[in-house]
Amino acid sequence: MNGRRQDYPLLGSWRGQGEVQKFFQGVAEHEEVVDFSPREFFAADDRVCVLGHYAWHIRKTGRAVASDWVHVFTIRNGKVVKFREFNDTAQFAQAYRG
Repeated sequence: MNGRRQDYPLLGSWRGQGEVQKFFQGVAEHEEVVDFSPREFFAADDRVCVLGHYAWHIRKTGRAVASDWVHVFTIRNGKVVKFREFNDTAQFAQAYRG
């Protein structure tokens, strides 16, 4: 996710298999999913873009956050080699601060 990690622990760049594993451990630690809804899919060449919406409870504060999102995957040899996410990161930071 774009943004600064000091604003929310899951923001910023995560590189390599080990960091991606830490990211998903952080999701389990910091967030409880309420809704995850991919809505539209677009593919061209080695890219897949997905538009969707999700809602979470932030465990630290109990606050709710919801946002539309865009996920952009780059696929090579049947594997995801790059992933980018765009959402309303300000909502996550505000909910985390309480």
